[in-house]
Amino acid sequence: MDLVSAPYRAAVRKAKSDAIRARSGRFLSNIGIYTTSIWDESLYRAWGSIVNSLMPNLDIIELGLKDLQAVTEAEEVVLFEQNTFLTVTRVGSEVGDENPNSDRYERL
Repeated sequence: MDLVSAPYRAAVRKAKSDAIRARSGRFLSNIGIYTTSIWDESLYRAWGSIVNSLMPNLDIIELGLKDLQAVTEAEEVVLFEQNTFLTVTRVGSEVGDENPNSDRYERL
């Protein structure tokens, strides 16, 4: 997408997404399409989403994080993958959820 002019990105993304979905057959429900760039955090965010989708028992991990958050009274608890530092999951309080920096994990 870096080579596509900004006004045309949405149309190009839709055309490419439609083409991929048309050819995906029985895998259609498992397809996630990410528009990324090497110039911002979007690539990191996309890989983080993929890692998140591959985690077994993520709901159990999140329950443990919620317990840790409650015991420590933290505004937010974030679990990162050790080698790549990709965000696996997070839990937050009402205060933590109000953080205006939605891209803060990718910027770490």
